[in-house]
This record gives sequence, C-alpha cells and structure tokens, in this order.
Amino acid sequence: MTADTSIDRQADGQLTISSALASTLLFSHLTPAELSTLAASCEHLYLQPAETLLSQGESGDRFYVVLAGRLRVTQCQVDGSNLVLGDVLQGEFVGEQALLENAPRMAHVSALTKTAIAALPRDAFESFLEHHSHARSILVGTLRHRLNWAAVRRYRPPRSEILTALAGFVGDVDRAVLEALEQEVRWVTLPRGELLMKQGDIGDCMYVLVSGRLTVFARREDGSDARIAEIGPGESVGEMALLSGDVRAASVEACRDCELLQLSKAGFDRLLIQQPSATAIFARIIVERLQRTIRSRSLMVQLRATARVTEDECEDVVRTPNVILRNLKITQTYHRLSLELAALLGYEDVNWCTFACHASKTAGYAIRNDMRSVYPSTRWLAPVERAFVAIRAPIFRAFGIPAWRKAVSTEISRHISIGNLKVFAELAPIFARFVETFRDDAEYDRGKLDRFLQSLRRGPTVAGGQDTLMEALSHYYDAMSERRPKQKSELMLLATIKVGLHEQIRLQPEILCALNAPAVLGSPRRLRALSDDWGSGVKEVGTPTLRLRERRPSEKINDRLLAIWAALGRRFVTRTLIQLRLPYGDVRLGMDLPPLPRQRYFPDALETLDHPELARLVAAYRREGKALRGSRALDWGNLDHRMSFIVDLFRSRLRSLELFEQPFLFAQQQAMEENRIPSGPL
Repeated sequence: MTADTSIDRQADGQLTISSALASTLLFSHLTPAELSTLAASCEHLYLQPAETLLSQGESGDRFYVVLAGRLRVTQCQVDGSNLVLGDVLQGEFVGEQALLENAPRMAHVSALTKTAIAALPRDAFESFLEHHSHARSILVGTLRHRLNWAAVRRYRPPRSEILTALAGFVGDVDRAVLEALEQEVRWVTLPRGELLMKQGDIGDCMYVLVSGRLTVFARREDGSDARIAEIGPGESVGEMALLSGDVRAASVEACRDCELLQLSKAGFDRLLIQQPSATAIFARIIVERLQRTIRSRSLMVQLRATARVTEDECEDVVRTPNVILRNLKITQTYHRLSLELAALLGYEDVNWCTFACHASKTAGYAIRNDMRSVYPSTRWLAPVERAFVAIRAPIFRAFGIPAWRKAVSTEISRHISIGNLKVFAELAPIFARFVETFRDDAEYDRGKLDRFLQSLRRGPTVAGGQDTLMEALSHYYDAMSERRPKQKSELMLLATIKVGLHEQIRLQPEILCALNAPAVLGSPRRLRALSDDWGSGVKEVGTPTLRLRERRPSEKINDRLLAIWAALGRRFVTRTLIQLRLPYGDVRLGMDLPPLPRQRYFPDALETLDHPELARLVAAYRREGKALRGSRALDWGNLDHRMSFIVDLFRSRLRSLELFEQPFLFAQQQAMEENRIPSGPL
C-alpha cells in the first residue's frame, strides 16, 4: 500500500476525493468549501490486486472511500471458512465506525483489482469538527445514526444480482451494456428515517431502488410537508438530474431500510461514450420516466402552492349564492381534494375526487346553459321539436318552440345544479376531514379509522345512510399502507367505484328529472307533476322504478305513454348527445369507451382482478367480458346502465395521471377566490 500527497488530482476514470466524500451521503450536506477542507485531510492510497486494506479484528482509526477499482469484503466464520459479504466499488466506502470510536474491524477487506482509495483518519476528522461547528451539527448526528446500521448493512452484492436489478430497470438489453452499466453504478444503503435527497439541492445523480421503500414529499408555501408519492423496488427517483442537473423538486426519505443503485451524471455520460448502443435504450427509458416526472412535478407544484381544504371552506362553497360561481368553486375544490388524496394515497392512481372534478366541470356547461359544450351538436333539437309538434304538445300551441327550448334548458340546468350541490355538500367535507385526520400517519391504525367512521351515518345509501361510503373510505385507508402496486391499485379502484355508486344513488332523482325535462315540459301540467315521483323509488342496485298514484284508466294510459315517451327520449339523448369532457378528449356516455394507447383496454395492474370483492362488484355491472365493448350506457337515467359505464371508466382511466391537471387558469382561480365569475373559456 502506497501513499500520495497529491490527494486531489484526478486520474483517468477516477473520482476526486471531494466528489467521493460527497457521494457517500455521509458528507453530502457539506458545503463545497467544507468538502475541500475535509478532502485535504485525507491520505491517497493505492492497492495492488490481492493486497489487504483491513484485517478482521484489528482496531480501526480510518474511514475509506474507493476512488477507482474494486475491493472484496469477506468475514471469517467459526468453522474457519470465509464468507463473502460483498464488493466495494468507486464512490462506495468502508469503515465508517472508525470515525467515532476505536472499534475492531468486523471484516477483512482486500483489493480485487488495482484500487485507489482516500483514507480519512479519525484524528483529522475530529480536528475538522472542532473548526467547523456547522459541519459538527450535521455529521455527528448522521454518523451516530449509522453506527448500528453499519453492523447490519449489506455490502454490494455479487455482480449477478446487480445485473438482475439493472435488467429489471432498463429492460432487455445486451449483456455488454449491462456489464458496462454495472461498473458505473454505486451501491448505496440508507437506514430508515434518513434523507436520500433534499428539496432545492442540486441534482447530479439518479437512483434505482433495489429494496425498501422511499417517501417523496414537498414543502408547501405555508411550511407544511405534502407527501407526493412512495417509491417501491424497481422504481427510479431523481432521473431529471441525468438530463439537466436541475435542483431537486422534492425531498426523498427512507421509510424503510433501503438499498439503492446510484448512477451519477458523469457515469451516465461516460457510459454513453463507451457504449454508443446504449444511447437509444436510455433515451427511451428517460423519456418515459420524464413524462411521469413532469406529471409528478406538476402535482408537487400544485400541492406546494395550495393550502389544504378544510370543512369550513367546503361549507363556504355550499353557501355561495350564485349557482354558476358555486359550480366553479365546487370543481376547483374537488381538484384540490384530489391532490390531497393523491398526497395521502400516492399519485400512481387517481381517486374519486379526480373524476368528480371533471364531472363537475362538465356539469358547469349545462348550469351556464352552454349546451353546445355539453352536447356535440344541437341539430338533435330539430327532430325532437318536429316530434313534439306532431303530437300537438300544448306548450307549443301556447308559446311556440323557442319557449320550449328555453324552458327545457332552464329545467336541465336547475336539476344539474341541485345534484352538483347535493353530492358536494355531503362528500367534500368528509374527504377534507379524512385527509386532515390521516395525513401524518405512518402506521396502520384500524382503531383510529373506526373512530373516524363513527361520524358517518349508518344505513344503506338509498335510505339516506352512508354504509357504502364507509366501506369505500376503509378501502382507501387500506390502500395507504399497501406496498404492492397491483394490490394497491385494486383497493383504489374498489374504493372509487363504491364512492361512485353512493354518489349515483344520491343523484338518481336529479338525473331523471333533467333527462325527462324535454318530455315533461311538452306535456300537460297534470303529467308534468308526475315527474316529482320519478326516481323516488330507486333501489340500491337496480333499475329505478316509477311510482304511480291511483288514477282513472284513461289517466293511467296517459301516464304510461308519457313514461314510454320519456324513456325513448332518455335513450336517444344518451346514445347521441351527452358527453364527459376530459383533458385528453371528450367521452360519449352512450358509446363504448375508447381503448388506451397501444390498444389496451385496462392498465396492466388492472387487466386482471385478484381482489375477490372487486372482481364480484365489477362482474355485477359488466355485460361483455373484459373488453370495453358494451361499456356504453343505453339509458343514462338507469342506475345499472350508468354504473356499467362508470365502472369501466374508473377501471380504464384509474392510472391516467393527465386527470390531475388543473381545471382552471391561475387568473380564473384568483377570480373565484374574490367571488367573481372568471372571464375567458371555462
């Protein structure tokens, strides 16, 4: 072993000591000046193959970082055999315990290849701490936290295991590319509760999680933290640094003991020079992850800039007297609740509030009497008007077609506004309270959930109860602690469908009244009054019934004719007119849902359903197997038909993160906060 006093020179493919210290995470929070000072205290060592660096059992007073080459770590067993614990490559380290205490070495370390090493003596480290109080407060706590971890952390596993982890990340690539990449990645171990990266820091590397769990969170403008997502094995974090070296948009902390592969920007660039064939492979991988990162960053920005929704705020929205402004506020509040739930449950799947935001925005066009935005075309009015003229509707004889048009539009607007308010007034405060109650929870607590659910009303939805809603919230809570991606998505879908079922049962009277408005308003007043009874006989799951009071035979015939005429009208409107407006295109409710990109019907995680209750619930509303054929609603006034469409909509779009997009411009949001109806397209 030889020493060199020119400690910060950089040989071919070799790290400087400053950058090596920063890459260990032990010293990553020091300033460049502090790193340079600490590096000046290090010794530069060179080892030849098979030369020993550390012997098991000897006392240690130095910390080592590999600048180039490869070390092998072994441990002598009771029977005299040597157990290989792993390897140490460039940017990795051994002997951190020696910085704080004179503990015996727990393993034998020798060189596999020619190896350059930076050695930091304990006395030099202590001298550095005496003169740098800022560094002392950071380093001592970090090192003491890692002492126990040092005894159990795993050294870099065999090359075959690293190659398997990389193959799972980059996909099917040439063996030569994988082996070249293995030389460039560093093995990083992170104990639970320690930061991997901090929001605002400059990014110079990305990570692939091999084992454990990471939590991503961003700081709000009010100083509180918003949890953005969780990262599981096989997923990456920080990949934007490979392209731009931009600052970190969020902080990442280990919520379990973690093992990661770190790829620096310098290593990435060097790999592309050495392996030109890897360029196209990594371009595809990074573009895919960049798209996900852009969406998650958008979510982070919105969460940081938006205060949490409170129950009092929901009540203020409900009390808004102007129905148009109230609908806009409802839509925006649903969007904010959607983000809050995503921060709680993870942004990989959308939630019921996400869909409610877009449904409320679509309802807003009808509430503002902007029928051209609700219906693809208004040419449908001509045949309907001719039909009413043919049956000599009394309102036409008295007032003419323009009056009928206005009356129908006003009646539809009124019932949609009532339904929009009814659902929001019930559900929005509950979701706001749900987020507030569980936002800081790190462990599953069923007792706390049960106490929360006690505030809801017992009983079936059709009788005014909230049993279905309670089940949905329980599934959302279970999804919070579910770490397996497929199982988590299935819980999210099950919860979202149940909230949707609860909502649709609540809305049944308003939906029927709105859809029946053209037929009822073209009929005599006696038959018009009948509309108050429509939808009042809704079953929990099934077709809505029509309750008729006792009438004379002639009246019953007229009533039945009106019911048939209204049903035909609902089917016509459902088939040709109504649409839901989504960020990536409108969806016609009376037509089968279009497939996802690459002609997939459902996301991979939901292609098959393993959760027994979810499978039964979906099967109850599916008419034609797994495909989206048959997803169209025949009569939007029929609860079963609606739920058939909604179940497929939720299942096929549960992972469409475009749905998290902001529904209104910033200036429009400001106008709403000032109780003004915004200008411009809404």
